[in-house]
Amino acid sequence: MHVALVSTYPPTKCGIANYTKNLVTALRLEGTTVTVLAESSSNDAAEVDTRHCWNRKGSWGRDLLAELETLRPDVVHFQHEEAILGQDGRLSMLLRGVRKLGIASAVTLHSVYRGTLGVPGIRYSGQQFQRSIGEHADLVIVHQIDGCEDRLLAQGVDREKVVVIPHGTSMLTLEDKRAARVELGLNEDAPLILAIGFIHKKKGLHTLVHALPKLRLQVPTAQLLIAGSFRERPWDILYNRRLRRAMEPAIANGSIDLREEFHSSATMNTMLAAADLLALPYQQKYGSASG
Repeated sequence: MHVALVSTYPPTKCGIANYTKNLVTALRLEGTTVTVLAESSSNDAAEVDTRHCWNRKGSWGRDLLAELETLRPDVVHFQHEEAILGQDGRLSMLLRGVRKLGIASAVTLHSVYRGTLGVPGIRYSGQQFQRSIGEHADLVIVHQIDGCEDRLLAQGVDREKVVVIPHGTSMLTLEDKRAARVELGLNEDAPLILAIGFIHKKKGLHTLVHALPKLRLQVPTAQLLIAGSFRERPWDILYNRRLRRAMEPAIANGSIDLREEFHSSATMNTMLAAADLLALPYQQKYGSASG
């Protein structure tokens, strides 16, 4: 079987890119022929069976359909996140074109939204978008029942089309805690809380920042390691400014260590080994399984 995977892809710094890389590796180990139809970037890597052929800011539907017409895979599998492929009619239109080519299609929804309000002609509501995908794709894949499968079924997506496949995660062998802290330049003895991942309001980091001074009244040497990059959508700017201001005193006194970048999997593993506690104070109301 020949599968075409449409996704961001390394070296693009994106969690879904890393997810897709792991998926490609697993599929190839099972003997599946895989071609990656990756988003173009300024850092395109020359990798076997990877075509950098579309960009989210361009006419990606037309570009991908032309590529698929030439490639003619048995299945095309889209990795969907609204920040990448949008929440409008373009993907459904592309899926209709794929069906006309006689190619089977699957869409993994990495987030499932429950909203009913959209902007006519610009943005679908979550319900409208997901019902449209369910109508035009042959299969819709989600990573969990709660907030994903159950929501799609409630929105009217055909039960026969929805498949739950738990989010794949590598089994980790973590190094010694003290060695990890030395490697990262962290205090070897301080109680360490880790918060890792893209930073935006729904991740709830402000909860940790505001709680830290109260915690340090009881555990004076406690530290919070925040590792990740700030999401920079227009509606994130105000939150980012407020969070940075709130962190300033703690960064100055050393109780917060902010490492603001997209970290490699190897560095993430070292941080997990170094931490005493992983804190995920998420406030999101949509269904999403994070790597």
